Amino acid sequence: MPEFLDLFVSQVCAKRERLVSVLSFGRRSVFEEEFRSLLRNSWNPLPGMGLDFSKVVGVDGSRALRLYVVGGVLYVVRAVGVYGKQRVRELEVDAFTSASSIRDINRFVNRKMEWLEQRAALHALEKFDDVECVLIDGTLHGRMMEGTGMCSIFV
Repeated sequence: MPEFLDLFVSQVCAKRERLVSVLSFGRRSVFEEEFRSLLRNSWNPLPGMGLDFSKVVGVDGSRALRLYVVGGVLYVVRAVGVYGKQRVRELEVDAFTSASSIRDINRFVNRKMEWLEQRAALHALEKFDDVECVLIDGTLHGRMMEGTGMCSIFV
């Protein structure tokens, strides 16, 4: 892969608009309208919350990694904070060498992703003044509370 990296970058740059279009919207599912209707009909609002859901930020992340036979690891981690139609995006692409187990490598890349999720949440709070609630992944929430002594409050 390293000897093709320049070609890869030039292809992505040359095809950027098409890639964004295809990867952002993809194909419409034949079930999309049916799922939308089922969701609307099955939705139960939370009682007495009084939250204006237009003031909620949702944060999530994802990751990909590729192991190379020479001991190299290429990874991509990303996170997004969604606030209405606005986004806060975080991305890291990097490579490292390791003789560690795949379990340890996965743990490292997962922590990087969680870190980006935390950054996306913080940047969303800085960027959007009227946020009332931040929805984050349960694993991330648990990891954030782990060292604070606050875990018992949420159990």
